[in-house]
Amino acid sequence: MAELDQRRQDVFLKLKPVCVPLLSFPNISRPNQRPIRDALNALLDTLRAISEPSTIFTKALVDYVLFPLLELYKRRQPQEPLPDTVAETWLRCLLFLLEECGWNRTLEPEIFKQLFILFTLSAGGPLVRPNDPKLPRPSEETTLVAVRCLSAILPRAHCEGKIPDSEEESAKRLDLLDALRAEVFRPSVGHCVAVLLDVVMTERLLELRLAALGSLSQLLTDNLRDADVLASFLPGVASAMCKVVVRDKDKEHHRVISAAVGLLGDVVVAVMNDEANAEFVTRATKLSDLRNFVGRRLPSAPETKDSTTDEGSETSTALVTSSSTPPKIFTATRTRHWLAATQTQLKRLLTQTLTARDHPDWSTRMHFVDFSYTLLLQCALTLELCAPNLIETLVLHLDDDYAPVVARCREHLLALSRHPEFAASLVPILKSRLDDWMFSLARHLTSADEAAKCSALSLIAGLLALLGAEARSVLETSLEKVAGGWLRGLEMDDVNVKVERAAVGRFAELEYGRGSVGTADGDGDGSQGGAGERSRIPRYPTKRFGYLVSDRAVEGASRLFRTLGRVGDAGFLVEHFMRYLRSGQGGIVETGSYQPQAAWVVNEILLGAGGFGLTVPAEDPSSSLETSNDTPFASQSQNTNSERQVRSLAKQILRELISLEILTAPTSVLDKEAVIALHSQFGPSASTPLTLTTTRPSTDIIPTPSLNATILTICHMLECVATTSLILGPAFKLELIDALYPLLDQLGSQNARISFTASITLDAVARACGYWPSRPRATPTQALVLGNVDYVVNTVSDRLARVPLDPRAPRVMTAVVRVGGGSVIEYMGDSVQEIFDALDAYHMNGWMCAELCGVLREVVRVVENEDILQEKEDGANREEGGAKEGLQEQQKGGVSQEISGFVARYKGIDFDGDGYQRESRVETKAMNEIGQYFLEQQQKKDKVKELDEEDLEKLASEAEREQNRPPSSRRDSDTDRKIPPTRNQQTVLDILHKTIHFLTAPSPHLRSQILSLIESALPVLRPRPQDLNPLVHKIWPSVVRRLDDKEHFVILNAVHLVQCVAECCGDFLSRRVVDDLWPRFKVMLRERVREAEAEERRTGITMTAALAANPNAYSVFTRAHRLQRSVLQTLALVAEHVPLKDGNVLEIVTTCAPYLDAMRWHDELQRCGVRLFIALGKGHADAVWLGCCGLVEELWKRKVDDGVVVRDGRMVSEVSETGLKEFAIPQWLRKEDVNGCRENVDLVLASLC
Repeated sequence: MAELDQRRQDVFLKLKPVCVPLLSFPNISRPNQRPIRDALNALLDTLRAISEPSTIFTKALVDYVLFPLLELYKRRQPQEPLPDTVAETWLRCLLFLLEECGWNRTLEPEIFKQLFILFTLSAGGPLVRPNDPKLPRPSEETTLVAVRCLSAILPRAHCEGKIPDSEEESAKRLDLLDALRAEVFRPSVGHCVAVLLDVVMTERLLELRLAALGSLSQLLTDNLRDADVLASFLPGVASAMCKVVVRDKDKEHHRVISAAVGLLGDVVVAVMNDEANAEFVTRATKLSDLRNFVGRRLPSAPETKDSTTDEGSETSTALVTSSSTPPKIFTATRTRHWLAATQTQLKRLLTQTLTARDHPDWSTRMHFVDFSYTLLLQCALTLELCAPNLIETLVLHLDDDYAPVVARCREHLLALSRHPEFAASLVPILKSRLDDWMFSLARHLTSADEAAKCSALSLIAGLLALLGAEARSVLETSLEKVAGGWLRGLEMDDVNVKVERAAVGRFAELEYGRGSVGTADGDGDGSQGGAGERSRIPRYPTKRFGYLVSDRAVEGASRLFRTLGRVGDAGFLVEHFMRYLRSGQGGIVETGSYQPQAAWVVNEILLGAGGFGLTVPAEDPSSSLETSNDTPFASQSQNTNSERQVRSLAKQILRELISLEILTAPTSVLDKEAVIALHSQFGPSASTPLTLTTTRPSTDIIPTPSLNATILTICHMLECVATTSLILGPAFKLELIDALYPLLDQLGSQNARISFTASITLDAVARACGYWPSRPRATPTQALVLGNVDYVVNTVSDRLARVPLDPRAPRVMTAVVRVGGGSVIEYMGDSVQEIFDALDAYHMNGWMCAELCGVLREVVRVVENEDILQEKEDGANREEGGAKEGLQEQQKGGVSQEISGFVARYKGIDFDGDGYQRESRVETKAMNEIGQYFLEQQQKKDKVKELDEEDLEKLASEAEREQNRPPSSRRDSDTDRKIPPTRNQQTVLDILHKTIHFLTAPSPHLRSQILSLIESALPVLRPRPQDLNPLVHKIWPSVVRRLDDKEHFVILNAVHLVQCVAECCGDFLSRRVVDDLWPRFKVMLRERVREAEAEERRTGITMTAALAANPNAYSVFTRAHRLQRSVLQTLALVAEHVPLKDGNVLEIVTTCAPYLDAMRWHDELQRCGVRLFIALGKGHADAVWLGCCGLVEELWKRKVDDGVVVRDGRMVSEVSETGLKEFAIPQWLRKEDVNGCRENVDLVLASLC
């Protein structure tokens, strides 16, 4: 105690030198404002330097400091506040005394009132009349300190703080509350509320506005707390808070909006809560209550006079009372009429305020959620008109992007569902709002406001989720009226999805671990997981809608229909939208039809009914068909459709989908024209099952939008099939006999979108049925096809025999071969022969021949891939075997390789008896044969030396004639040994002999297809030159003619085939390159060079300059570029594999030299040119070197190498005694107009070194 007294004495001694100078100022004027401010700052610094001020300061010390401060305030100018430069520091000294020294806990009511008024005036000044001049406002810093002082003197809420209030402090707090709530003091309270509201609405300092909002909340909700008093402040506070939230909601700080929403909710709850207004709210729960309520509102005729008299007497009594008793200040009289009027006004304000409920900041959205929940929970009866908007806020944020907001919404909705008024009041409101939003959804979908679309979709989905089975009555009543508008708003984007693969294209690849393995929730691991794997949703190409622009809107629409399937009668919903899908006639989807949208909606409803793609609450993480009665949300964790009903519905929809004519509709004009031609060729009876031929007259052209709609509808139907497989699981195997063929039919479609969608669907079906690959790099789809290969091949073979009845059968077989791989080829012996027969029967129909040859092309391609994989496996096995042998040698303990070989050689020799002698005789015989071989070789050399020059020329001419002779007439030592071809090789040979005559077919697509087929077949026959060379000799004239084809894609495929021929039989092309290929290639290249030079002369800029100015000025996808690239690549391959003469090489060099010019040609063509020169230089370095020297001016005008110079184009040696002859670069080799070849020439010359 003595120590504490000593510390207080020390503090007093420190305060005295800084307090006394404040009394030396007679008044506060402009000249002495700065000294006063310095003195106040010295006092403030001294106060802040005191440790533990709450313990040190007593009432006496507080009064000692307070006395000079108050005296200084009295010496200000009369009727004026403290100057701003002095007021801030002066208020900070008082704030320190209140907060740090405990002065606010010892305030007397009178001092409290004076300080309350003082701080209010310091924050906003006195009230003035509208016509009076406005006084200068204090600075934001001064206002902030004044507001903080005001907050410091207000009594704390009960038990606020870590330490409970003592009895003395509790008594002091009650005294202050009585003084604050006194009727005579209410004008000052009203002034304070007005000042704080003005600060919140006009100031810009964030800390100041937050402090003002905090002080308002503390004053109104913590201290006044009287409903009648607060009712008088409710209009002003509600209006101001609404303006703060709505005025600049996009620019306003989220903390200000959150605080304003919190204050508004607290004030509304304090005034409008059900308990405080129970006497004004009438709830008729029984018939007698309703009769009494109506009796009070509508009195009978005989009682009207009496009731009027009574009412008049009550009014007169009230007037007498009011005349004798003055009305209370700032107090509202709450009545039924007041409640109704207030509810109406609050509905307007709350509707405007809730427009900011989708604020970007998650904490602000959380405050809106809490605000709505609090009003619904405590003001469910008094704010009935506002309940729909408040419920919509909770429902809207069930789909929030931030998980804590979603969790809070679910928690609040769970609490509301247990509220006693929920079933009686909120459920009808929810139904009414659901009906209203269902009717307005079409208008929102077609509007340009994406935020409004997302909100509408989320609200309907949330209302459905909250109502659960209760929503069925609304759906059954309104769906018929709103479905058409919904589908119109879900119109698919009219993009050109009519994209077909090229004739030599490939199917959409679906690698293992991709495609349907990746789900809407994330990528799968591809493990064989059973039910967990089957429950994953395949990921299809992104949907594009005409009106739904953002991804969020598309996700909202998907969630809406999945929720519909979850809570509604799935059978009723699917049947309703299937009517739109069946509305088409003849398979073709008309322009503007709702069929694409209807198919998509049916798929989403099935997903929802099956429990896929819907978020479930944390209480029940299961999303399968099993129901749970433990959760309150029937729509989220409990399916209102039974598992049996959903499975039965899935089977019904599957069988109907695969029987619809849309699946057989043409997806291109070519398909329709081809089938019509087939119909005209084989008669009407041939096209009986093909309704697509009767859809339109043959002269009609299907418009592109109609084709797009057909393609999208088919894709969505395939997605529905995948969904049914997810629902049925292994039971889908029973449906494969009907569903597998249509799926394979779509997989073989020429449209890339349909083919890719079908591949994902087949993968999903395979996983659902439990087909898992048994080989590495295999796919579930392959396992599915191989598991049903006998049925598939037999079915397709039967249909191939009746191609006019099913012209799509070849596509199905193509898909089967593509997916099944080499394993399917073993079952296709008879099918290939049937295709041969069909080719003979329909050889006059180009489209049908192309379809049949497509199957054969796929067979050859699969055989080629199998051979490539087999070669890789053999190479890997050889490497593995060599590694094992090396490891065994290392494990032998240092034994040399020679000794190990000797041991291995003689390990099995029998040295007993005559075994050793027999081995010796074998060795002796082998050594004699080796010696005889070397003697024969030596004799041949001696014989060649003895030949004269005429004999050598004779042998050379015979060799040349042998080279030009057809391959079949040559004799080779290997041909004497007849090695039969393998099964695959024989199949390829049969296919080639049956199809090569189509190289001259009228259809360019068929010609291109056959070229691709031959290209795939040559690598398979490469090990058999006795079969390959005669075949190439036979087809060569037709291939050469295809180089002059009118269609560019045919020329490109012909060039690719030449590349393959050069790789497989290079020596065979030596003369053919000179006679057939090079003249055509030379003409092509020279024409392109002349065109490029003419374009440069016309524009005056080079290729490099044009690309620098506009990177899109040149495209690598043009026909000219692709043709030049293919020709240069072909020449490079020919140079690598085919022997050429120097003269031909020099001609190729001079013709292709311009492609080394970096100023005129694209980088890709330059790289092809460099590769060609390098390939030529490997066998003809001198010709390439000579051609390169003519491209670079420095190489034929200046010194080239040490000791060698060029004079007038002649290379001579400076050292004449060396005897070197002059070497001249021909004039025709010099390219004086080529300036950009130096870099590429350096690359070529570097490869020659």
